[in-house]
Order: sequence, then C-alpha cells, then structure tokens
Amino acid sequence: MFSRISLFLFGVLLTAGFHATTVEAATFTLLSPQVVVINGDIELGDCERWKSAVGPTAHTVILNSRGGRSGQGQCISRSIAAKGMKTFVQGRCASICFLMFAAGATRQACEGAKIGVHRPVDVATKQESADPIFLQTIMDYTTRYGVPRAIQQRLSETPPKEMYWLNDTDLASMNVKRC
Repeated sequence: MFSRISLFLFGVLLTAGFHATTVEAATFTLLSPQVVVINGDIELGDCERWKSAVGPTAHTVILNSRGGRSGQGQCISRSIAAKGMKTFVQGRCASICFLMFAAGATRQACEGAKIGVHRPVDVATKQESADPIFLQTIMDYTTRYGVPRAIQQRLSETPPKEMYWLNDTDLASMNVKRC
C-alpha cells in the first residue's frame, strides 16, 4: 500500500516533469523494484520497453496516460494481468490505458482521478475503425478482466472523439479502492 507521502511525491514528480498538453511516448520508470510508473501516450515499441522495465519483483503499476496504440496497450495489459499486478491511477487514464487499469488484480484510484473509455480509433486513419473485430477484441479483453457490462456498454457506445469518464458508481462496480 502506498503511503500518503509516496503518493504526494509521485504527484510532484509528474507535475514537475510533464506538461499536461505534451504528447510523448510512454516512459517506464521504476520508483522501486516493486513499483513501475507508466507515463505518456502508448506508442509502437512500448510493450517491449515495458517488458524490459518490469522486473520480477514488480507488483504495482501507476498509470498516467491519455491512451495510444491499442495493440501495444493490449500487450501491456496482458503482462499486468499475468503478473497479477495492482493498478493505480492518481491523475488520468483514458482510452487504451483503461484496459491496462482493468487488467489489475486490484485497482485503486485517488479522488479526482479521471478514468475514461470510448470506442477504439484506427491509428492509420485517425477515425473509428470500420472493422468490427477491432471493437470486439477490446470487448473481449474487458470481459476477461471482469469489467461490468454497464461500463462495457459505455465503451462501445461512446464515439472515439468523445470520452465517457467513469463516475463513483462505475468505479465501485469494478471494486476500485479509493485513496
């Protein structure tokens, strides 16, 4: 469990190191051998970088991402689930980041954390994918990770250029602990 001081210092690190509108590929930072931070957009190659960054003793991942490439996020989510890691959001976790959050064996979000979902975007066209398999793959992952049907429905109904932000009821339905 994180102490309030650790969480405060993490917040300071995020605030000091990154501007809210900066678009950067994800960074993977070890706060300790047990805690990994993912910060930034999920881009090509991030799953391999994730695998290189995560040691055998890592059991918690702190997420701060607007989303990014679905395939890379799916790969990272599988690793989080396979390791039985805890997921934690203090700031923002949206789009494919939600899948990584949902993969956590236990999930925690601080008051004020923003966790959002929407239908996936085809990175090549920057539009909603016309291929129904694209959305179905995401839905299969959400089912695997125990995401309640009501949230799955919000994900499948929210257009890619919009965001449905999970509320307290949604988070409670996912057994998300608050900090």
